[in-house]
Amino acid sequence: MSRHIVCLSIELDAEAPYIARGETSAGPLARGAYDAVGAGRLLDLLTSHAVPATWFVPGVTLASHPKACERIVACGHEIGHHGWAHVPPLQQTRSEEEADFVRAEDAIRALTGASPHGFRAPGWDLRDHTIMLLESYGIVYDSSLMGGDVWPYPLAAAGTALPGLPYAAGAETDIVEMPIAPTRIDQPDGADPYRDGAAPGGPLPALLAAAWRDEFLAMRDVTSWGVVTYTLHAGASGRGAMLRALDGLIDDLLADGAVFATMETAAREARERLFGAMMQAEPA
Repeated sequence: MSRHIVCLSIELDAEAPYIARGETSAGPLARGAYDAVGAGRLLDLLTSHAVPATWFVPGVTLASHPKACERIVACGHEIGHHGWAHVPPLQQTRSEEEADFVRAEDAIRALTGASPHGFRAPGWDLRDHTIMLLESYGIVYDSSLMGGDVWPYPLAAAGTALPGLPYAAGAETDIVEMPIAPTRIDQPDGADPYRDGAAPGGPLPALLAAAWRDEFLAMRDVTSWGVVTYTLHAGASGRGAMLRALDGLIDDLLADGAVFATMETAAREARERLFGAMMQAEPA
């Protein structure tokens, strides 16, 4: 039976990336603060369509915008781990990264009552010890890499590519990699992901929505089961023109047969469908 899944992943970074980069003047902080406004509008849109989403939220945002985050949980969406202060793992020592990870996990548990099951790295990159950290804390899936398309895959310890390729050193883990793609992000390739969607060089919302629908239709062309993950930022996709475009896109995807799911739901289904037998055969 055909089943084509859409995962809406929304990054609610707010002021965290600017603070991490030392940009604490009024302009950057105001851009970051808009994320809470955009988040509310995106929640209204998702509620109107009764579709779930996964929100990747840094710990700093959980602390600075508690009401916005509480509403995400109240609306039934998933909260994913996105670091504490939005510092990329490549800029941290192993001990710094673990301290950052634990602090953010504790904040998510305080909000939701449970540990997070998904992780997306600030900066969309991992170190080997990042992957070891994810394993030790029971993370089910990561969504930071672009080594796949519409098929999730087992994350290799090196974290660089699909398993089996010469440059993918290291053993496979039982973490499901839920790949993102540059064609399914609400910022143009190479643009500053912390600027808003109206910045010069930003995609035209109607054109982006049309391209995203084509991404879904292309998945239907090549597989009977797959996952398309769209990466949104609350400060970009939570603005007027993009909201209108997303509204129409969700209607179109539902009409095209899309099944909307949280990333955890899709990752667990991927593990069972795509490589569950392989993992079950591995020694405990």
